[in-house]
Amino acid sequence: MRIGKGMVAPAVFWPSLIAILGVALLAIFLPDGTSTVLTSINDWIVADLGWYYMLVVGGFVIFSIVIGFSKFGKITLGRDGEKPEFGVFSWFAMLFAAGMGIGLVFYGVGEPLTYATSGPKPGWDGSEADISKLAMAQTFIHWGLHPWAIYAVIGLALAYAIHRRGRPVSIRWALEPLLGHRVKGWMGDIIDILAISAPSSASRPHWGSACSRFRRGSRQSGWSARSTTHSWSYSSSSSPSWRPCP
Repeated sequence: MRIGKGMVAPAVFWPSLIAILGVALLAIFLPDGTSTVLTSINDWIVADLGWYYMLVVGGFVIFSIVIGFSKFGKITLGRDGEKPEFGVFSWFAMLFAAGMGIGLVFYGVGEPLTYATSGPKPGWDGSEADISKLAMAQTFIHWGLHPWAIYAVIGLALAYAIHRRGRPVSIRWALEPLLGHRVKGWMGDIIDILAISAPSSASRPHWGSACSRFRRGSRQSGWSARSTTHSWSYSSSSSPSWRPCP
């Protein structure tokens, strides 16, 4: 892994930047085509790979519980004898804010209503009551124990590699026990590129939702006047739309 000027890894930084800007520019200049492609990919994943995601996430829940209550749960995620930097309450507050944040405020209500009314998942059939139950079940999957299990597994892998083994802050080192020295080469670069570009694209709808909520709340509170300018906003399907600021 080569580090260039400014402590930047060129093999990771430039491909990640190109990928992120490329998707953003496509969404800006070709919104309809980008929306069609992304929607088709999303529908295919939900319809054909939904069972796989459910099994994997369920495995994360079981794995987290087993690790937590086994002897491995007593391993210090740091050097032997080190004390935690934050207390339990502070740690939990930061974890909850980072893990949920603005998403729970909006999607905690908006997500089940969307699934039950205008946007049911592909393959959902039955009465209105059946669709409503499926909508709540899907929402619990997104905001219940399952996402926290995913956060826990990734967080444990990173914390063990960084704070216990002294590796650099990079997702590639979490896979060092599986890939060995290969994480220092092109395999590690690809892992880091995916770890940077994929979450950046996935977080755009949440940033758009947060900005919209903040702007509307500021106007209703009298902090700002109604704007006549335009802005880009992203829906939950990552499809951009050009509209006046509300």
